[in-house]
Amino acid sequence: SIGGSAFLGCSRLTSVTVDENNQNYKSIDGNLYSKDGKTLMQYVIGKTATSFSIPDCVTSIGDDAFYKCSSLTIIEIPSSVTSIGDDAFYKCSSLTSIEIPSSVTSIGYRAFSDCNSLYYVKNNSKLTFTFGSDDYGRIAYYARILEDKNGNRTFENERDIFKDDFLFEYVNNKYRLKAYLGKNDTVLLPTDINGQSYAIYEMRGVINVVIPEGVTSIGSSAFEYCSSLTSIDIPSSVTSIGDWAFRSCSSLKSVKFGENSRLASIGRDAFQDCSSLTSIAIPSSVIYIGEWAFFDCSSLTSVTFKNTSGWWYSSSFFATSGTAISSSDLANVSTAAIFLKATYCSYFWKRT
Repeated sequence: SIGGSAFLGCSRLTSVTVDENNQNYKSIDGNLYSKDGKTLMQYVIGKTATSFSIPDCVTSIGDDAFYKCSSLTIIEIPSSVTSIGDDAFYKCSSLTSIEIPSSVTSIGYRAFSDCNSLYYVKNNSKLTFTFGSDDYGRIAYYARILEDKNGNRTFENERDIFKDDFLFEYVNNKYRLKAYLGKNDTVLLPTDINGQSYAIYEMRGVINVVIPEGVTSIGSSAFEYCSSLTSIDIPSSVTSIGDWAFRSCSSLKSVKFGENSRLASIGRDAFQDCSSLTSIAIPSSVIYIGEWAFFDCSSLTSVTFKNTSGWWYSSSFFATSGTAISSSDLANVSTAAIFLKATYCSYFWKRT
C-alpha cells in the first residue's frame, strides 16, 4: 500500500513508474492511479503542463491528488467522476476556473482551499455553491462568477464584467483587470474595456502575456503572485513598472522590452522572488531601480545594462547623489546580476 500524502510536496517529481505486475496501482502518463484506473491518486506536481484532462475511467479524485500543483491553470473533470477527496486541489494557485459535472455528489474537506485564483466555477451538479462559503471544500470561497447548468451566470459584484475571456472587477469607480479565464497560452491584453481605461491588478490565469503598444505604465502589484506567468512582452511605450508589479511570479522566465524602449523606472520589489528568471536586459532609458527590485531572484545570473554609465546607489529615495557603481562592473553581466539581487539590492539605484 501507499499511504496518504506519500508524495506531498514533491515539487520536482515529474513521473511515477509502477511495475506492470503490481496488483494495486498503475501509472498513466506518469501519474498514479488505482489498478482499475477508477481513482486518480497523484498528479505529479513537477510537471510543467498548464492544462490536464482527467481520464474518463476515473470515478474518484483522491485525497491530495493535486495538492499544491501551481502549474495548472485548467483541469477538466469528466462526467464519470462522482467524488472529490479531501485537499484534492489544495493550493492550486494558478487554477482560475473549474467545471463540476452533474455526476459529482461529494466534495471533500478543503478540496479547493487556498485556490486563491479560482474565480469562475461552473456547477452542473445538484450541490449548491455560494460566494465566499466554506462549504464543499471552499470551492466558491474566492469565486467571482458562478454559472449554473443552464449557463446562467451570477457575479459576486454585479458591476464586474466578463468579456472575451477576461474578468474585470469594478472598484472605486474604476475597472481593474483581474484574470484571463480562457485556454490560450499566449494572450494580448485588451486596450480598454467598453471604451474605458483599466488598471491591471493581481492578474491571474495568464502564461505568456503581450501588453499592447500604447500602454504607458504597469501599475503596482499588476501581476503579483501570478504563479502561472512564464513570459511577458513589454512594449516601448511603457515608461514605468510599479512597486511589486511582478513580485513572486515564480514561473517567470522571460521579460522582453520593445525596441527603443522608453522605460524610465522599475519600482521597489518589482521582480522580487521571481525564482525562475535567469536573465534580463535593462533598457538604456532606465534611470531608476527601486530597493529590493530583484531580491531573491535566485536563478538570476545575467543582467545586461544597455547603459552602464552614471549609476549610483543610496539608502534614501530622495537622494540626489550617492555611491557610484563602476561602469566596468555593470558591463559584466554576472557581476551586475549579483549587485542587483544581492550586494546592493537594499538600495535605490539611480542614473544621472
